[in-house]
Amino acid sequence: MWSVDRIAADIAEIGLPAGAVVLTHVSMRSIGQIEGGASGLIEAFQRALGSEATLVAPAFTPQFRDPAEWNEPPTDPEEIETIRNRPECFEAASSPVALPSMGIFAEVVRNHPKAWRSEHPWLSFSAIGSSAEKLMKGTPFHYPLGSESVPARIHDQNGYVLLIGVGQDVNVSIHLAEVWGDVPYAHRSARIRTGMDHWTPMQGSPECRDGFLKMEPVLRQARLLQRGYIGNAPALLMRQRELISMGIAMVRGSAEALLCSSSTCVHCVRARQFTKPSLALPPDTGLSSMHGN
Repeated sequence: MWSVDRIAADIAEIGLPAGAVVLTHVSMRSIGQIEGGASGLIEAFQRALGSEATLVAPAFTPQFRDPAEWNEPPTDPEEIETIRNRPECFEAASSPVALPSMGIFAEVVRNHPKAWRSEHPWLSFSAIGSSAEKLMKGTPFHYPLGSESVPARIHDQNGYVLLIGVGQDVNVSIHLAEVWGDVPYAHRSARIRTGMDHWTPMQGSPECRDGFLKMEPVLRQARLLQRGYIGNAPALLMRQRELISMGIAMVRGSAEALLCSSSTCVHCVRARQFTKPSLALPPDTGLSSMHGN
Protein backbone atom coordinates (compact mmCIF):
# COMPACT_ATOMS: atom_id res chain seq x y z
CA MET A 1 0.00 0.00 0.00
CA TRP A 2 1.26 3.46 -0.93
CA SER A 3 1.61 6.01 1.85
CA VAL A 4 0.30 9.54 1.41
CA ASP A 5 3.84 10.87 1.81
CA ARG A 6 5.14 8.61 -0.96
CA ILE A 7 2.38 9.71 -3.35
CA ALA A 8 3.04 13.36 -2.43
CA ALA A 9 6.70 12.84 -3.32
CA ASP A 10 5.68 11.33 -6.68
CA ILE A 11 3.50 14.37 -7.43
CA ALA A 12 6.37 16.73 -6.63
CA GLU A 13 8.89 14.67 -8.61
CA ILE A 14 6.88 14.81 -11.83
CA GLY A 15 7.33 18.59 -11.80
CA LEU A 16 4.18 20.17 -10.40
CA PRO A 17 5.23 23.34 -8.54
CA ALA A 18 3.82 24.54 -5.24
CA GLY A 19 0.70 26.65 -5.71
CA ALA A 20 -0.17 25.14 -9.11
CA VAL A 21 -3.65 25.01 -10.61
CA VAL A 22 -3.97 21.49 -11.99
CA LEU A 23 -6.77 19.71 -13.83
CA THR A 24 -6.51 16.01 -13.02
CA HIS A 25 -7.77 12.90 -14.79
CA VAL A 26 -7.17 9.88 -12.57
CA SER A 27 -7.46 6.09 -12.59
CA MET A 28 -7.27 5.03 -8.94
CA ARG A 29 -7.02 1.39 -10.00
CA SER A 30 -3.84 2.15 -11.96
CA ILE A 31 -2.20 3.82 -8.97
CA GLY A 32 -2.83 0.91 -6.63
CA GLN A 33 -3.88 1.04 -3.02
CA ILE A 34 -3.25 4.32 -1.18
CA GLU A 35 -3.71 5.05 2.48
CA GLY A 36 -7.15 6.65 2.65
CA GLY A 37 -8.02 5.79 -0.96
CA ALA A 38 -9.08 8.72 -3.15
CA SER A 39 -9.18 10.98 -0.09
CA GLY A 40 -5.56 10.05 0.55
CA LEU A 41 -4.70 11.14 -3.00
CA ILE A 42 -6.33 14.54 -2.38
CA GLU A 43 -4.26 14.85 0.80
CA ALA A 44 -1.12 13.95 -1.14
CA PHE A 45 -1.81 16.74 -3.63
CA GLN A 46 -2.30 19.17 -0.77
CA ARG A 47 0.95 18.14 0.91
CA ALA A 48 2.91 18.33 -2.32
CA LEU A 49 1.51 21.62 -3.65
CA GLY A 50 0.63 23.60 -0.53
CA SER A 51 -2.32 25.70 0.51
CA GLU A 52 -2.19 28.07 -2.47
CA ALA A 53 -2.69 25.28 -5.01
CA THR A 54 -6.00 24.33 -6.64
CA LEU A 55 -6.99 20.79 -7.58
CA VAL A 56 -9.63 20.44 -10.33
CA ALA A 57 -11.46 17.34 -11.57
CA PRO A 58 -14.29 16.80 -14.08
CA ALA A 59 -17.68 16.07 -12.51
CA PHE A 60 -19.65 15.21 -15.65
CA THR A 61 -23.26 14.00 -15.54
CA PRO A 62 -24.18 12.81 -19.06
CA GLN A 63 -27.44 11.39 -17.72
CA PHE A 64 -28.84 14.92 -18.05
CA ARG A 65 -28.25 14.95 -21.79
CA ASP A 66 -31.03 13.71 -24.07
CA PRO A 67 -30.54 9.90 -24.15
CA ALA A 68 -31.18 9.87 -27.89
CA GLU A 69 -27.87 11.76 -28.23
CA TRP A 70 -25.74 9.52 -26.00
CA ASN A 71 -22.64 7.88 -27.45
CA GLU A 72 -24.49 4.57 -27.22
CA PRO A 73 -28.17 5.52 -27.12
CA PRO A 74 -30.89 3.01 -26.26
CA THR A 75 -32.30 1.36 -29.35
CA ASP A 76 -35.81 1.05 -27.95
CA PRO A 77 -37.81 4.31 -28.33
CA GLU A 78 -39.84 3.41 -25.23
CA GLU A 79 -36.65 3.16 -23.17
CA ILE A 80 -35.58 6.60 -24.40
CA GLU A 81 -38.91 8.05 -23.26
CA THR A 82 -38.64 6.27 -19.91
CA ILE A 83 -35.21 7.87 -19.31
CA ARG A 84 -36.49 11.28 -20.40
CA ASN A 85 -39.35 11.02 -17.91
CA ARG A 86 -37.22 10.20 -14.86
CA PRO A 87 -38.01 12.57 -11.98
CA GLU A 88 -34.43 13.80 -11.67
CA CYS A 89 -32.75 17.14 -12.34
CA PHE A 90 -29.16 18.27 -11.92
CA GLU A 91 -28.25 19.73 -8.54
CA ALA A 92 -24.69 21.02 -8.22
CA ALA A 93 -24.63 20.29 -4.50
CA SER A 94 -25.82 16.71 -4.68
CA SER A 95 -25.82 15.12 -8.15
CA PRO A 96 -23.06 12.48 -8.24
CA VAL A 97 -20.67 12.21 -11.17
CA ALA A 98 -21.31 9.49 -13.70
CA LEU A 99 -19.78 6.27 -12.42
CA PRO A 100 -17.85 4.25 -13.39
CA SER A 101 -16.93 6.38 -16.42
CA MET A 102 -15.74 9.44 -14.47
CA GLY A 103 -13.85 7.45 -11.85
CA ILE A 104 -14.15 7.43 -8.08
CA PHE A 105 -11.52 10.16 -7.62
CA ALA A 106 -13.77 12.67 -9.42
CA GLU A 107 -16.66 11.77 -7.11
CA VAL A 108 -14.54 12.09 -3.97
CA VAL A 109 -13.29 15.53 -5.09
CA ARG A 110 -16.91 16.59 -5.75
CA ASN A 111 -17.96 15.40 -2.31
CA HIS A 112 -15.05 17.01 -0.44
CA PRO A 113 -16.27 19.43 2.27
CA LYS A 114 -14.19 22.29 0.82
CA ALA A 115 -15.02 21.64 -2.84
CA TRP A 116 -16.69 24.11 -5.17
CA ARG A 117 -18.60 22.82 -8.19
CA SER A 118 -19.61 24.59 -11.38
CA GLU A 119 -23.28 24.44 -12.32
CA HIS A 120 -23.45 23.05 -15.84
CA PRO A 121 -26.07 20.26 -15.91
CA TRP A 122 -23.87 17.99 -18.05
CA LEU A 123 -20.26 19.26 -18.04
CA SER A 124 -19.50 20.52 -14.54
CA PHE A 125 -16.17 20.48 -12.70
CA SER A 126 -15.19 20.39 -9.03
CA ALA A 127 -12.26 22.16 -7.40
CA ILE A 128 -10.53 22.36 -4.03
CA GLY A 129 -8.08 25.11 -3.15
CA SER A 130 -7.37 28.82 -3.23
CA SER A 131 -8.75 29.48 -6.75
CA ALA A 132 -11.67 27.05 -6.55
CA GLU A 133 -14.43 29.63 -6.24
CA LYS A 134 -13.00 31.80 -9.02
CA LEU A 135 -12.74 28.84 -11.37
CA MET A 136 -16.19 27.43 -10.66
CA LYS A 137 -18.59 30.38 -10.35
CA GLY A 138 -20.53 31.80 -13.28
CA THR A 139 -19.45 29.36 -15.99
CA PRO A 140 -21.44 29.40 -19.27
CA PHE A 141 -24.23 27.08 -20.38
CA HIS A 142 -23.33 27.32 -24.07
CA TYR A 143 -19.85 26.21 -25.15
CA PRO A 144 -19.22 24.63 -21.72
CA LEU A 145 -15.68 23.67 -22.76
CA GLY A 146 -15.02 26.90 -24.67
CA SER A 147 -14.32 30.50 -23.68
CA GLU A 148 -15.15 31.38 -20.06
CA SER A 149 -15.38 27.68 -19.21
CA VAL A 150 -13.42 26.02 -16.42
CA PRO A 151 -10.69 24.84 -18.84
CA ALA A 152 -10.44 28.38 -20.25
CA ARG A 153 -10.05 29.78 -16.74
CA ILE A 154 -7.31 27.25 -16.01
CA HIS A 155 -5.66 28.49 -19.22
CA ASP A 156 -5.89 32.06 -17.90
CA GLN A 157 -4.05 30.96 -14.74
CA ASN A 158 -1.34 29.14 -16.71
CA GLY A 159 -2.39 25.86 -15.14
CA TYR A 160 -1.46 22.25 -15.75
CA VAL A 161 -3.10 19.03 -16.88
CA LEU A 162 -2.07 15.82 -15.13
CA LEU A 163 -3.08 12.43 -16.53
CA ILE A 164 -2.64 9.59 -14.03
CA GLY A 165 -3.10 6.11 -15.47
CA VAL A 166 -5.19 7.44 -18.37
CA GLY A 167 -4.52 8.71 -21.89
CA GLN A 168 -5.15 11.81 -23.98
CA ASP A 169 -8.57 10.44 -24.92
CA VAL A 170 -9.90 11.74 -21.57
CA ASN A 171 -8.09 15.08 -21.79
CA VAL A 172 -11.10 17.40 -22.03
CA SER A 173 -8.92 20.53 -22.25
CA ILE A 174 -8.32 19.64 -25.90
CA HIS A 175 -11.95 20.51 -26.65
CA LEU A 176 -10.95 24.11 -25.90
CA ALA A 177 -8.49 23.91 -28.79
CA GLU A 178 -11.34 22.81 -31.08
CA VAL A 179 -13.42 25.83 -30.06
CA TRP A 180 -10.58 28.35 -30.25
CA GLY A 181 -9.38 26.75 -33.47
CA ASP A 182 -12.91 27.42 -34.80
CA VAL A 183 -13.49 24.02 -36.35
CA PRO A 184 -17.02 23.90 -37.84
CA TYR A 185 -18.11 20.90 -35.79
CA ALA A 186 -17.39 22.75 -32.52
CA HIS A 187 -20.72 24.52 -32.99
CA ARG A 188 -22.88 21.40 -32.73
CA SER A 189 -25.83 21.46 -30.37
CA ALA A 190 -27.19 19.07 -27.74
CA ARG A 191 -30.40 18.93 -25.72
CA ILE A 192 -29.80 19.29 -21.99
CA ARG A 193 -32.27 18.73 -19.18
CA THR A 194 -32.69 22.04 -17.36
CA GLY A 195 -35.94 21.31 -15.54
CA MET A 196 -38.27 18.47 -14.67
CA ASP A 197 -40.09 18.75 -18.00
CA HIS A 198 -37.75 21.10 -19.81
CA TRP A 199 -34.96 20.40 -22.32
CA THR A 200 -32.80 23.28 -23.55
CA PRO A 201 -30.68 23.30 -26.73
CA MET A 202 -27.03 23.92 -25.85
CA GLN A 203 -24.59 25.24 -28.44
CA GLY A 204 -21.01 23.98 -28.53
CA SER A 205 -21.47 20.31 -27.70
CA PRO A 206 -18.16 18.42 -27.34
CA GLU A 207 -18.31 14.86 -28.56
CA CYS A 208 -15.83 12.05 -29.28
CA ARG A 209 -12.34 12.31 -27.73
CA ASP A 210 -10.79 9.16 -29.21
CA GLY A 211 -8.99 11.26 -31.82
CA PHE A 212 -7.19 13.18 -29.08
CA LEU A 213 -4.79 10.23 -28.84
CA LYS A 214 -3.20 11.63 -32.01
CA MET A 215 -1.81 14.49 -29.93
CA GLU A 216 0.40 12.20 -27.87
CA PRO A 217 3.24 11.72 -30.40
CA VAL A 218 3.08 15.40 -31.38
CA LEU A 219 3.40 16.55 -27.77
CA ARG A 220 6.16 14.02 -27.15
CA GLN A 221 8.13 15.15 -30.20
CA ALA A 222 7.78 18.77 -29.11
CA ARG A 223 8.99 17.78 -25.62
CA LEU A 224 5.90 19.20 -23.97
CA LEU A 225 5.26 16.18 -21.75
CA GLN A 226 6.82 15.42 -18.40
CA ARG A 227 6.66 11.73 -17.51
CA GLY A 228 6.70 9.97 -14.19
CA TYR A 229 4.78 7.61 -11.96
CA ILE A 230 2.17 8.25 -9.30
CA GLY A 231 2.25 5.01 -7.35
CA ASN A 232 2.03 2.28 -9.98
CA ALA A 233 0.39 4.52 -12.58
CA PRO A 234 2.25 6.13 -15.47
CA ALA A 235 1.59 9.86 -15.37
CA LEU A 236 1.83 12.68 -17.92
CA LEU A 237 2.11 16.33 -16.92
CA MET A 238 1.71 19.19 -19.39
CA ARG A 239 1.25 22.93 -19.33
CA GLN A 240 -2.31 23.47 -20.46
CA ARG A 241 -1.41 26.55 -22.54
CA GLU A 242 1.14 24.54 -24.53
CA LEU A 243 -1.36 21.71 -24.98
CA ILE A 244 -4.04 24.09 -26.29
CA SER A 245 -1.62 25.91 -28.60
CA MET A 246 -0.55 22.62 -30.14
CA GLY A 247 -4.16 21.52 -30.57
CA ILE A 248 -5.09 24.79 -32.26
CA ALA A 249 -2.14 24.44 -34.64
CA MET A 250 -3.27 20.92 -35.53
CA VAL A 251 -6.90 21.82 -36.32
CA ARG A 252 -5.88 24.91 -38.25
CA GLY A 253 -3.67 22.67 -40.36
CA SER A 254 -6.59 20.26 -40.88
CA ALA A 255 -10.06 20.64 -39.41
CA GLU A 256 -10.21 16.84 -39.12
CA ALA A 257 -6.93 16.51 -37.19
CA LEU A 258 -8.52 15.62 -33.84
CA LEU A 259 -11.34 13.41 -35.11
CA CYS A 260 -11.14 9.65 -34.63
CA SER A 261 -10.80 7.30 -37.59
CA SER A 262 -13.61 4.90 -36.70
CA SER A 263 -16.20 4.51 -39.46
CA THR A 264 -18.77 3.60 -36.79
CA CYS A 265 -18.32 6.75 -34.69
CA VAL A 266 -21.44 8.74 -35.53
CA HIS A 267 -20.03 11.91 -33.97
CA CYS A 268 -16.80 12.00 -35.97
CA VAL A 269 -18.46 10.85 -39.20
CA ARG A 270 -20.91 13.73 -38.85
CA ALA A 271 -18.13 16.15 -37.86
CA ARG A 272 -16.27 15.34 -41.08
CA GLN A 273 -19.38 16.30 -43.02
CA PHE A 274 -19.38 19.69 -41.28
CA THR A 275 -15.78 20.27 -42.40
CA LYS A 276 -16.87 20.11 -46.05
CA PRO A 277 -17.45 23.60 -47.49
CA SER A 278 -21.01 22.79 -48.56
CA LEU A 279 -22.04 21.81 -45.01
CA ALA A 280 -19.98 24.24 -42.93
CA LEU A 281 -21.99 26.65 -40.81
CA PRO A 282 -22.36 30.00 -42.62
CA PRO A 283 -20.52 32.94 -41.07
CA ASP A 284 -23.71 34.90 -40.34
CA THR A 285 -25.34 32.32 -38.02
CA GLY A 286 -24.26 34.31 -34.96
CA LEU A 287 -22.82 31.21 -33.31
CA SER A 288 -19.21 32.33 -33.63
CA SER A 289 -19.86 35.26 -31.33
CA MET A 290 -21.34 32.96 -28.68
CA HIS A 291 -18.12 31.08 -28.00
CA GLY A 292 -16.05 34.23 -27.72
CA ASN A 293 -13.24 33.70 -30.25
